[in-house]
Amino acid sequence: MANYLVTGGAGFIGSHLAKRLLKDGHKVFIFDNLSAGNVSNIPQGAIRVGAIGEARPCDAVFHLAAQCSQAISFDNPRLDMYSNQMLTLDLLDWCKKNGTKRFIYTSSMVIYGHAAGNGPSEYSVCRPTSYYGVHKLASEGYIRLSDLDYTIFRLQTVYGPGQNLANRRQGIISIFLSMMLSNEPVVVKGSLARYRDFIYVDDVVDAMTKSLHAGPAYCQTYNLGTGIATTLRELLALLAELADYKGKIEEGQGSTQGDHHGAIANISKIYRDLNWSPKVTLKEGARRFVEDSRARL
Repeated sequence: MANYLVTGGAGFIGSHLAKRLLKDGHKVFIFDNLSAGNVSNIPQGAIRVGAIGEARPCDAVFHLAAQCSQAISFDNPRLDMYSNQMLTLDLLDWCKKNGTKRFIYTSSMVIYGHAAGNGPSEYSVCRPTSYYGVHKLASEGYIRLSDLDYTIFRLQTVYGPGQNLANRRQGIISIFLSMMLSNEPVVVKGSLARYRDFIYVDDVVDAMTKSLHAGPAYCQTYNLGTGIATTLRELLALLAELADYKGKIEEGQGSTQGDHHGAIANISKIYRDLNWSPKVTLKEGARRFVEDSRARL
C-alpha cells in the first residue's frame, strides 16, 4: 500500500482518480479548495486535508487542481496564475521538504495554441492563446526544473460521468448535454465544423495510474487523447440521439476568447512507452455519461 496526495480530488477527474487508487488498496489524501469541486465527490475512504501541509509524506503527488477554463482565465489572469503556477510551485516545495520523489501533473493540449489541430508531438513548439495555456506551460517548466521524477500529461477534452453540468463555461460535452437534458435550445459559439479529441475519464485515469511505476514514464511528457477528431456537428448529432433531444441546434455568432478551431492528439509516444491506448469509444462513453446525468437529475 502506498500513500498518494491528489490535488483537485473533489473535482471531476480527481475524484475518479481517487476512487481508482482507493480500489487498488492505497491511502489517498485529497487537497481541494472546492472552488470548482464538490465535497460530495470525495470518495469514501479518502482523507481530505485543509492545507497541503496537513497531508503526511506521500509516495507520489497527483496534481490536478487548477482553474481549467480558457475563457475564465481572461476574467482574472492573476487568479488564474495563482491557481495554476503558484500552486504548482507550492506543491513542488512541499515534495522536496517531505521527501516525495514522484510528481504527476495534468497539463493541457491548449498550450500548443492553434497548432493543436495539427496533431502536434510532445516536441512541437508551444504558443498558447490564453492565460490558462500560458500558466499551464509555465507550470510544466517549473516541474522540469525540479529534481523530482515527474510525468506530465497534456490532456485533450476529457468527459464522463460526474462532470459538472451546472458549469456552462467548461466542458464541451457537459455544456451541450446540460442544455439538451434541460430541453433548451442549443446555441453553439462558432463553427460546427470545429473539432476536438474527446477522451473518456476512465482512459485518463488508466494512463495516470499506469505511469506510476513505469520507468519509461519518469521525467517524460505525454499527449493524452484518442487521436480521433470529432466535429461539433458530429458530437451534437450523437448527443441528441442518446438524449432523445428534439430541440433546436443553432450555430451562433462569435467565439470563445482564446479558443481554436481544432485539436487532436498525437499519442504515438505514450503508446510506445506505456503500451497505453484508449479503450472507450466516444459513442459508448457518451452513452454512459447521458445515463449517469439522467440518473442525477
